Amino acid sequence: MNRDLHPIDGARYLLERTHELDDGLRAEYRAAIYTRDAEFAVTATLEDNGRVELPPTGAPAELQARLTTIAKLVARDAG
Repeated sequence: MNRDLHPIDGARYLLERTHELDDGLRAEYRAAIYTRDAEFAVTATLEDNGRVELPPTGAPAELQARLTTIAKLVARDAG
């Protein structure tokens, strides 16, 4: 299966759960930002109380901020 996630324009955000921790209270995610020419990926930890640990991806600040917002929304929804 071809998983070319690079968009033609703009950015695509991906949060893919990789590990469940602490009986489901926390989980590790592969957090990635795809642009036409680049991929920025890190490992993030999301907690069911809405807390997010998301290290810098190396992406421009605007893209990093949007990924952080998306991760917080996903974490809050899990609680």
